[in-house]
Amino acid sequence: MKQIKIASIILSAGLLLAGCTKSDPVATDTLESRTVYFTLDGSLIGSSGAAGSPTRATGDNTQTTSTAAQDQEKTVNSLLAVVYENDGFYKTFDVSSTGDPNNYKFAVDKDGTFDIYLVANADATLTAALKGISAGDPLSSFEQIEATQAPDADNAFLMTSPDKHTASITASVGVDLGSVHLRRLAVRIDLINSAPDITVTKITFNNRTKQSTLVTGNTMSDKAEWFEDVEYTQTLTGDESNPGKLEATIYTYENFSAKGGAYLPTLTIDYTKNGESETKQHVVEFQDALSANPADPDPLALKRNHLYRIVLQKGTTSLTHNLEVMDWESADIFTVADLPIDLTVEGAVWTEDPRQTLFYVHNVDAGRNTWSNATSGGTGTDGSISPAGWRMPTMEELILMWVYLPSINEHVTSPLGSTDYWSSTVYPSLTNNAFYLTMGNGTIASLSKSNSFNVRSVQDGVAALPGGKKYPYVDGAIIVSRENEQGVLTNSLLSDDEKAFLNGDITTNTYTEADTYNKVSPKFQVAKENCTEANTGNKGDGYGRYFYAQAYAASKTYSEEGAPAGSWRLPTQRELELIGALRQDLYPNITPLTETAYDCNYVTSTSASTSPSYRWIVSFRDSDYNAICTSKTGDPTSPPPLYVRLVRDIE
Repeated sequence: MKQIKIASIILSAGLLLAGCTKSDPVATDTLESRTVYFTLDGSLIGSSGAAGSPTRATGDNTQTTSTAAQDQEKTVNSLLAVVYENDGFYKTFDVSSTGDPNNYKFAVDKDGTFDIYLVANADATLTAALKGISAGDPLSSFEQIEATQAPDADNAFLMTSPDKHTASITASVGVDLGSVHLRRLAVRIDLINSAPDITVTKITFNNRTKQSTLVTGNTMSDKAEWFEDVEYTQTLTGDESNPGKLEATIYTYENFSAKGGAYLPTLTIDYTKNGESETKQHVVEFQDALSANPADPDPLALKRNHLYRIVLQKGTTSLTHNLEVMDWESADIFTVADLPIDLTVEGAVWTEDPRQTLFYVHNVDAGRNTWSNATSGGTGTDGSISPAGWRMPTMEELILMWVYLPSINEHVTSPLGSTDYWSSTVYPSLTNNAFYLTMGNGTIASLSKSNSFNVRSVQDGVAALPGGKKYPYVDGAIIVSRENEQGVLTNSLLSDDEKAFLNGDITTNTYTEADTYNKVSPKFQVAKENCTEANTGNKGDGYGRYFYAQAYAASKTYSEEGAPAGSWRLPTQRELELIGALRQDLYPNITPLTETAYDCNYVTSTSASTSPSYRWIVSFRDSDYNAICTSKTGDPTSPPPLYVRLVRDIE
């Protein structure tokens, strides 16, 4: 299949209607006085392959080479010649057929040298505008005429000749211009659903361009009347061997909107997964893969006479797509064998769209080994025992794997076990030790590198959404895992009922790290500072530390500007570990967590399953995230009091 991929070449705006043969030129001795003759280049080879077979003007599609262009997209129903001379516009003439296949003519009523532009399939409004140009007007008067007919109006596709054709006219002889090319103003978008178990129920074209100027200046109108939203309700069943296809149906005019523009085009695809009644959405944004910053790509201009093919595919956790740009004339008709596949990552993510995640998690463990052996002598990108192209996770990445473990384990071939996993991070003050995390309960600690633990490899994300947004991300003092129906999968996030439980009396309604309540809020605010007597009215031990019952009481009286008392709560174990993993991004907007050598423990609302009267705490000792069971509830004197950093549900 002849294809031009975005990553290789973006077709130029001067793409011409292609053809295989053309009719013979008119014999010189038959030229009529002051008559201009020409041949439309683009006649097709018929099924017999013989010359003189049906032409584009008859809309025949019987050529032996199957191309993407449909017969209605090639038909020329009418032609106008817009004629200019040295001092500006002269006249617009009707063009007629000579009677021979693909040969046309029109007569000029005076001698002179003229520049000629052709317009095919103009509707009555455009025809009147072309014939109504004032004598002597500059060429821009033609170029900037707005065509308001739909890009696929009655299957009459508006076309122009992209270049001028100059002819010297005299009363004694006519002129043969030879071969003339036409170019469509329309853009075609095809949608192919090859994603198994996915049924597309509706496609919404947002900001479809419904009108255009005759000659594009690579600038985009900011007039709202140029744009519209159009729905297509065709059902497309996903299948790799027999995909549902929506071809030669979605058309628009060009769109050159700049980044951040109000009228950027997108396709919103409504779909269902087999066996589920919930309708989900996947948004196709037209992005330029050649952008200088792939994490924040520029919009991909939709250019006239281009074909954009979108192939829906089943991603690691959800729907994804591949986008190609092709020659509308010479691109082959879609064949299943040519399905483009670009998602080759063998792993899982915690988001619905793989482009939204920070890194991928490999499907299986890389093995069990000492830290020293695990980090050397292997094929990983870091020299570790990870597979080629993969690497060991950092401590922060290992924390994220634990925080979003339900979503990851739902999609990997081999779920992460409850055992210990090495990180690549060395303990900063004791370099013979490295950090590890116990996936069974979230314990984070450091031990000698001579210990043998498992390794689950990771790989950097391959792309990002506009603005480089990936989940989770920090926005001021807010951690965002999910928003606007995108981001982290919901099975790793607190539901509304679970958030209500955590905002209740957590001193009596206890839960453990293994319960469904030990998750993270989709979007939550981190308190700007630790709880103190000044901001809560609760003294604690007088040094900003609290026993558990005191910590709960302080959570109900703490307040900030715009966040009143009663809206804050103690974090879950996973939420406090997530705060630790993202704390460097939070620090410009909150007071840093206490990180002294021996006094750095923060309390959570999560009890320990092995000792329900104990709460999980997170320590920030010398950058050591150390989740351990040490805080006993209900005892006013033992163990030592703990620091408190609260959270607040935003969504």
